[in-house]
Amino acid sequence: MKFLFRLIAMALLVLCLSALVCTAGTTPPQSLKIALVHFGVKYKDPELNLKALLDLHRKAAQKGAKLILNTELAVSGYSFTSRQDIAPFTETDQGKTIQAMGRLAKELGVYIGITFPERDPLTLIYYNGAFVLDPQGQPLFSGVSEDSTLFFVDLPLDANGVLDNTRRRQLMASREIDLYRQIYLDPWVENLTLYYQLPKTGLLDLHCLVPSQGQISSKELEKVVTEKGTDRPALWVLPEQVSDTLNQESLIKIAKARNLAFALSFAGDGENSAPCMITPQGIKTFMEPDTGSSQEFPFKLLHYGPAAIAMVPMESFRHPELGVILAKLGCDLVLISQGELSSNDFLVG
Repeated sequence: MKFLFRLIAMALLVLCLSALVCTAGTTPPQSLKIALVHFGVKYKDPELNLKALLDLHRKAAQKGAKLILNTELAVSGYSFTSRQDIAPFTETDQGKTIQAMGRLAKELGVYIGITFPERDPLTLIYYNGAFVLDPQGQPLFSGVSEDSTLFFVDLPLDANGVLDNTRRRQLMASREIDLYRQIYLDPWVENLTLYYQLPKTGLLDLHCLVPSQGQISSKELEKVVTEKGTDRPALWVLPEQVSDTLNQESLIKIAKARNLAFALSFAGDGENSAPCMITPQGIKTFMEPDTGSSQEFPFKLLHYGPAAIAMVPMESFRHPELGVILAKLGCDLVLISQGELSSNDFLVG
């Protein structure tokens, strides 16, 4: 059964940890010890699970852990078949689990992260609730064990005894604030389709093709799209390609022959490397011409079938402002064509 997800009491955790490990007049520590509780949950036995978890948390604190994180739904177990099935195991944010873990966090002087099936007493909505408890109130590790155990991670701290935020500062420095002027758009219209003259609603077949070697020849591509033929408008999204393996001319021929479209970018510099959509009618680019002004919004919305579509580089899409702007402009679909995407890129997307 799927639940709504909610995160409670997580705000300013890094600042709280900094206060915990670096008090006035003391030498900043060199690391922060985190315990990851790998727990053999007894399904639907919360009393037994909670007792065992409390014991493991005491052992973690005795070994120097300042932050203790738990397996998801460690008290109740996971994978319930229905709302009725999980109902007896739901708790409020003042229930047994929070009360017991809160007392333990205060006693041991540690931070505890715990999740359990939470019940909102007013709406009776169930959440997969996540809570962080502090003593008065990132993963970097993977491991396996057949039995309940404790894993420890030492996080390096900077010269001031706090967690390093270099990556965040680098990310914020890459924000192009001048491009975000449209975020203030608030069109007081009831029908964005008419306002922006967007395509009429309908069905679009979307295919995200990932060749095993990254690159694909025109012959291989034509074979793949022929096997997936359809009467509806079909858009094929490709990873970044090298023009000497697959070029625009060959893509135009396939688009005309099969009545479909391709969206992709090409490696290299120059006009032919701009992200583009190739349809039976020709080539359209997803980028506005470079006027030399840093204040111009560089991304265009192209229409194909029933969709208004944008293609942006992952580096730009890491900032949430861009997604908000594209939505306000009537964008239905945002595409990314890169050589590869990391697991962090998928999370951001």
